[in-house]
Amino acid sequence: MSDVTTIRWVGGMKFTAKDDWGNEMFADSGKEHGGEESAPSPVDYLYFASGACTGMDVVSLLHKMRQELTDYRIEIIADRRDEFPRAVERLKVVHHVKGNNLDRELVEKAVRLSDEKYCTVLASLRINVNVESELQIKE
Repeated sequence: MSDVTTIRWVGGMKFTAKDDWGNEMFADSGKEHGGEESAPSPVDYLYFASGACTGMDVVSLLHKMRQELTDYRIEIIADRRDEFPRAVERLKVVHHVKGNNLDRELVEKAVRLSDEKYCTVLASLRINVNVESELQIKE
């Protein structure tokens, strides 16, 4: 099964994409790279995708485990190479969970299941993804 996403340049360093539901996303770069800082950078989206993916798993699992969340936030702490490509070398995901009468073992289980079994984004970052580039030029 293949997912297809189309990203379109809209000027400067700004790009846009629409998901299958019609939601539009924008990405831009910092002013030091010719952008306007008008939208998150592609790397910011990588961090967001990592946190949102595991967060959705944890919320869903805790709901099924009948745990009552009152607040939940995820911190993504990333270390990147200094030289190009400035690849992410380490990603630390810190879950801050608050709720009423939470069972610590169940919360730990939900985080572990997301981390080890369910989160597609984190699983993709852990493996070597085969990336291919193709060029098509039209006049």
